[in-house]
Amino acid sequence: MTNADEVLRQARGVLGGTHAVPAAQVSRVAAILARQALEELIVERLAQLGAQAPGATMRSKLVCLRGLGDDAAAESAMIAWDGLSRACHLHAYELMSTPEEVGYLIGLVEALLEPSEAGTSAAG
Repeated sequence: MTNADEVLRQARGVLGGTHAVPAAQVSRVAAILARQALEELIVERLAQLGAQAPGATMRSKLVCLRGLGDDAAAESAMIAWDGLSRACHLHAYELMSTPEEVGYLIGLVEALLEPSEAGTSAAG
């Protein structure tokens, strides 16, 4: 199990009520955890592709991933990162993301994690 797996499991736990989080913050806390897992996954995937970019912004890393990797996976990563970022950075005039919306975005990240695990299992 990778660190991204564990962080995603914690995000699902927050949504499922396993962790004591105030009800008003459940979506935001789960989104923060899921975005952290996604960012770790993107860094790992870029390293596998030989394109480490430690000083680059996450948006730049997503563009690199699209150029070097699978377009469909990169598109899913962009959608997930954008949605999770919106859920993390809430403005007073915006509605908070629902647990269902965050759950969908977590599902996108989980789907991205599967090919990465298959690649590392085959290599090991």
